[in-house]
Amino acid sequence: MSEAVTEVVCYCFEELDTYRVASNHFHPNIASGKVLQKAGLLYEGRRKEHYKKGDEFFDIIDYGVVESEWRRKLKWQKNER
Repeated sequence: MSEAVTEVVCYCFEELDTYRVASNHFHPNIASGKVLQKAGLLYEGRRKEHYKKGDEFFDIIDYGVVESEWRRKLKWQKNER
């Protein structure tokens, strides 16, 4: 999954000329947050009890990145190899 999300983020910046990419996940799903972080998105915040599913409320965890931050991180990662 990490590779697929990374390719989508790359496509957004490289081919679609997108300025910003954002995503979120439900709080209990920590693995999704790790996928977003591997794709270069940064933690932006938590919306408490933002979504109701059945009788239960869930926090939403927000991630995002602007192109300049993403390129800086990508360049840094290439230099680390």
